[in-house]
Amino acid sequence: MTSSEIKAALDELIELAENGKALEAFDKFYHVDLVAQENDTEPRIGKATSRIYEENFLSKITHLREYKAVDIIVGSNVSAISWKVDFDHEEWGVVNMTEINVQVWEDGQIIKETYYYN
Repeated sequence: MTSSEIKAALDELIELAENGKALEAFDKFYHVDLVAQENDTEPRIGKATSRIYEENFLSKITHLREYKAVDIIVGSNVSAISWKVDFDHEEWGVVNMTEINVQVWEDGQIIKETYYYN
């Protein structure tokens, strides 16, 4: 993918996610062979495994105050999004942080994504 194609895909992904359609964005933009990893934890292998994780995570958000992309970087088959997130979660309590997601693109979809946060 060219940088402009990745930018256009990211713009749509961000719009969906910011408007409460994170799973729709996931279904459209993530590769069947996705490898997803949070910081240095064991990666989740496969889109189906990651979808189950995302469904579970999203179902436990009890109050969402903010979920907004504040910056993006686009390169050749790689991108990054800086998200400002502020929500209440059943298991984690209040979450207010910046998260950086780094994506690797293949065949027009994200095949690898790493989430960096503390």
